[in-house]
Amino acid sequence: MTISLDAALSGLLEQQRSMENIANNIANANTTGYKRLRIHFSALLDSAQIIQALNGEIPTTDATTAGGVETASVERVFQQGTLQESPSMLDFAIVGPGLFRVTLEDGSPGYTRDGAFHLDASGALVMADGTQLDPPIVLPEATSGLRVGNDGHVYATRAMTEDELAARDPDDVTTTIEEDLGPLTLVRFEHPEALISLGRNIYVDSPDSGPPIEGVAGDPGFGTVTNGFLEASNVEVAEELTQLIAASRAYQINLSAYRTIEEMLRQAGQLPA
Repeated sequence: MTISLDAALSGLLEQQRSMENIANNIANANTTGYKRLRIHFSALLDSAQIIQALNGEIPTTDATTAGGVETASVERVFQQGTLQESPSMLDFAIVGPGLFRVTLEDGSPGYTRDGAFHLDASGALVMADGTQLDPPIVLPEATSGLRVGNDGHVYATRAMTEDELAARDPDDVTTTIEEDLGPLTLVRFEHPEALISLGRNIYVDSPDSGPPIEGVAGDPGFGTVTNGFLEASNVEVAEELTQLIAASRAYQINLSAYRTIEEMLRQAGQLPA
């Protein structure tokens, strides 16, 4: 009977965790580049099944010996989000595999799909919290346009300097020039779902994710990058709400089972010896 009580309690705790995870996904439905989390559950073994496993035997799977449920893994789903057009030329979106590499406060590398960049005091592209791209992309003064070429390089359209104006052909009336700011580095992982989230849309690698594989936007195996767009969250609100309803119902069922078993144990404890 106590095993049944434990099973119902584990169901309560895990369904509560599931609802919290779904709520977090829904809360980030409008977060640029957010990748939703998905929880996988597995059945627990009771003490008798554990002893069988330790003895090299195949644990029985009879439902009467089930020990409840636990979280087997929490997976981050790196499915492509939809592209949303942006009025800012500083906004970048990755189409396909890859993440932007950034430099964290301690100098270590971090990775993100959030391409909502801004300019710091030096003219470098940074995230909203000031985290800088690695390697840095620094815009020259008087930049009026920006684009990512098919070669993965970032090009800035800027006003010509006085020396450049003086050196041009006398018949040339052009007053702007396109400057190559260098390649836009992307990083991918064999198992991106195992990346560790630091919050703020930034991830770091883990032993399970594999080492970072570096490339340039558009290289084989890497996505392309376009500016003037942002990648939206890959959260499907309708799907999350459906899962939330299912998790809520499962929670109520486990709660009813827990209360019923608890009452049965209370009544059993009051029986004469």
